[in-house]
Amino acid sequence: MLAYGIFNTKNDTSLRVGLKKGKFVFDLKALCELGQLDKNSLDCYATHSLNKFIALGKKIRAQIKEVVMNIEANETLLQQFKAAIYLEQDIIEHMPLTIGGYTDFYASKQHATNIGSIFRPDNPLLPNWVHLPIAYNGRASSIVIDKHNIIRPHGQILQDGKPIFASCRKLDFEVELGVIIGRDSTLGTPIKIEDAADYIFGICLVNDWSARDIQAWEYQPLGPFTSKSFATSISSFIIPIEEFDAYKVNANMQNPPPLPYLHETNPITYDIQLEVELTPHETQIAHTITRTNFKYMYWTINQWIAQHTVTGCNLKIGDLLASGTISGNNSSSLGSLMEITRNGQQPLELQQGVKRSFLENGDKIRIKGLVDNTVFASIESTVKEMKEC
Repeated sequence: MLAYGIFNTKNDTSLRVGLKKGKFVFDLKALCELGQLDKNSLDCYATHSLNKFIALGKKIRAQIKEVVMNIEANETLLQQFKAAIYLEQDIIEHMPLTIGGYTDFYASKQHATNIGSIFRPDNPLLPNWVHLPIAYNGRASSIVIDKHNIIRPHGQILQDGKPIFASCRKLDFEVELGVIIGRDSTLGTPIKIEDAADYIFGICLVNDWSARDIQAWEYQPLGPFTSKSFATSISSFIIPIEEFDAYKVNANMQNPPPLPYLHETNPITYDIQLEVELTPHETQIAHTITRTNFKYMYWTINQWIAQHTVTGCNLKIGDLLASGTISGNNSSSLGSLMEITRNGQQPLELQQGVKRSFLENGDKIRIKGLVDNTVFASIESTVKEMKEC
């Protein structure tokens, strides 16, 4: 599976576009300079973000794929262009995009129901949920990539019925999938549901960190603010959407049927497996605590896009739309500790007597994306204590 990102090396600090395939990373700037790609597009490869490259479109990506596949399959070409090919462990990865806008959806019915049942057991799923994809606009400036340490936030939490200022005590992960927008849309013009797929560039993994106790106090009546804005992690290489064509599956039936602007004749989603490993600081032993799948989602990517733009809101190349927490139908497929531990009331039992209600300093979370049981991307983050506040 191919993926695009931004990298440099220890010997060359200039940022450029790389195409990752297996253990190799192909330097597209170098391949362009060597005459394998159109030199008129050199500035789209010799750049600090993928945005210009994304604007080249799917046809150019197909041409690049053909060039890279031909080189990889031919030992002579591998030797000829070895100056443009690196092993993955020899590169330094960077933020792949200039992200102007970040929207986090709430598209898993299982997750929404699970969270609702904790706080509203008599009415877990609010009535609007089955009529439109719910979302909030997040903070693009605090999006980080794989291996970035997550600093435990401070804020107001409720203790004994009174607000206090303290370190977050309920730090949580959320396993999500992100969609990167590949075309600008026009302000004032909604994207029709049948055209939505044309606006997708690719997919990344997302860990949308949550300070649950800060959120519980601040979210009414306008929703999350500082409890979500401190960090969101994404995988550092973006997989073009066409790489997932073989993993399309029929989307789940929606009841009641959505309004016409959200109706799809043949709705599809993707069979993408997601796993979460928690490595507690006491043992440094990784435990797989969740196995879930994007195909469980209720609302489709096309519906996210149609809903996002129905008022005339415009999308731009590089914008990130995240799925919201992805949870399945059983206890082993829950996408957050809030669900797994029922808000800390049923701590997660790990080996050697280690338990977790929420994340502790020094704990490590790794999210893996898989197709056909093969990992195509991952995000790994360690929780660190804030030194001063």
